Amino acid sequence: MSQYIEKRLNSTLAELEKYPQFFHIETVNSCNARCIMCGIDFDKKKKLIMTNELYSKILNDLKENCQFVKKVMPYLDGEPFLDPTISKRIKDLKDIDIPIVNIATNASLMNQKHCKEILNSGLDEIYISIDSLKPKIFEKIRKRLNFNEVMENTHHLISQRNESGHPLKIRLQIILQELNFEEKDEFIRYWKKYLKDDDEIVIQYSHNWGKKVVVKKWGDEESINQIPCIAPFGTMVIHSNGDVPLCCIDSETEYLMGDLRTNSIQDVWSSEEFKKARQAQLNGERDKFPLCIDCTLWRDHKKDIA
Repeated sequence: MSQYIEKRLNSTLAELEKYPQFFHIETVNSCNARCIMCGIDFDKKKKLIMTNELYSKILNDLKENCQFVKKVMPYLDGEPFLDPTISKRIKDLKDIDIPIVNIATNASLMNQKHCKEILNSGLDEIYISIDSLKPKIFEKIRKRLNFNEVMENTHHLISQRNESGHPLKIRLQIILQELNFEEKDEFIRYWKKYLKDDDEIVIQYSHNWGKKVVVKKWGDEESINQIPCIAPFGTMVIHSNGDVPLCCIDSETEYLMGDLRTNSIQDVWSSEEFKKARQAQLNGERDKFPLCIDCTLWRDHKKDIA
């Protein structure tokens, strides 16, 4: 089990225990879409934007330990452009020398103003999910979004990036599921015409959000419990109120690993809660954390890159 984790994360367990390599920082906990394959009930959530005080505390911690950090993602499962200060928060991360700062968006709110701001922020990577090139199918999957707006915003970002010579890496991805299963090749052909060689077109395989949703099966569901999850070894998730859950699937903080309002990242990362979570994975005991049983997020093969 330990060799599997070390190979997947390209680090020894001793190195991984020092400090997280990856961070998801939920600067805003809301979303304007209601995607049919999403395992989060955003209607039950009260919109919360992370305070500047808490964000600054996290920044200072990251600055002191940036030698351990590979990537910071100032978003979680919601829509990052619902945070009106997202571009400044990206710039703040780049100002403390975080190697890669990444966001993922549904592009519906990514207007021309936001495109300009994120290019000026120094953002390294952006992932844009467009789950069909057919308007009716797209709007069945990404409910509450408008297909034409998403396409227009995406094309504008690509054009503005290309014209400015900005090094921003753009990933266009489709999450394969029942409604769009036949669109993979068409999706690749379409976006290859617009993207650069070092951009990415990614085919994601839908996952079950820790059994919260029923999705298309990909053939590895019977074996998923035989491999350890890499999440508690490499990634810290920080909710907008400062709570640290077990992983990105733990959207309701069923397992509270720590609170960054009162503790340091290192204190939480080395806590007994995280140690127990890691040991369970090393021992092949996913059943000690029911959320982990049958969860297909960190499957061996979760995406194809065209």
